[in-house]
Amino acid sequence: MTLHNEQVPDVIILRGEPYKLFTLPFAEWMETHKDRPRFMKRSDQCTRGYIGRWEVRGTELWLIGLYAWDLEGNDVGVEELFGGQKEVPADWYSGPLDFEPSMELVAAGVKPGLHRIWFKDGKVVRVPEQNRAGQPNPAKD
Repeated sequence: MTLHNEQVPDVIILRGEPYKLFTLPFAEWMETHKDRPRFMKRSDQCTRGYIGRWEVRGTELWLIGLYAWDLEGNDVGVEELFGGQKEVPADWYSGPLDFEPSMELVAAGVKPGLHRIWFKDGKVVRVPEQNRAGQPNPAKD
């Protein structure tokens, strides 16, 4: 029998609030940058070897943090991969991002539920009004 552990999600900040991100936009960047360091799996809860922190600023998706280790155990972050920049626009990412409220938001009364935003080249192209449960999308103006 194989047991699968729930993976630690990336985090996305929307309107100043953290949400658990269940899509991996950094994986798309990694696919096109084969010369990057390989990441060490530090835990069964993070087999991809990194945790990303993202933010939607206006209509743009930004990578604002990356927590990873190379195979020698050295810290690898945004600065190491992007020429010293601390934050970068995620202009490589196109597709949907699926997210839900963090435990802190749920504890504060926000109803749990999966939401989605669509991006093209790192720019928001579609934000549904609500999710399948009829809850308003927190990314919608």
